[in-house]
Amino acid sequence: MIIRKTFSRLLLMILGACGLAGCDSVLDPRPMPEYAAPYADFKISGSVVDESSAAAIEGIEITFQGIKASADESGDWLITGRGGPYSSLFFIVANDIDGEENGGVFAPDTVRLDLTKTKKGSGWYSGTYEQHDIEIKMRKAP
Repeated sequence: MIIRKTFSRLLLMILGACGLAGCDSVLDPRPMPEYAAPYADFKISGSVVDESSAAAIEGIEITFQGIKASADESGDWLITGRGGPYSSLFFIVANDIDGEENGGVFAPDTVRLDLTKTKKGSGWYSGTYEQHDIEIKMRKAP
């Protein structure tokens, strides 16, 4: 009887240790992906101009799938990165984040992209998608 109890306790300790070893680390709060997900590389560039004067606007923040870039003194911006091609419908968002410093306060704008596949992928990698010479015409906020 004592041998049986000892064996049962030992077996429970071993199984418990194996179960804990198979779990994700408690110290890492990020969820681990269970399966692979499709991904692609993106290269997107353009310029930001004032709709009324056609002058370049500096300091406009451009966002695409969480990747951010700022327009330089010529109004030019570039976004490169890797993300999920979860649909064929993509947008960039332009926000004036510096207020009056760039010649006025501009209203946010959203532009639909027409990305072109420039490099074929295989497996989970979908390839490279690009669009260049995007002109964002910003309006001054009322």
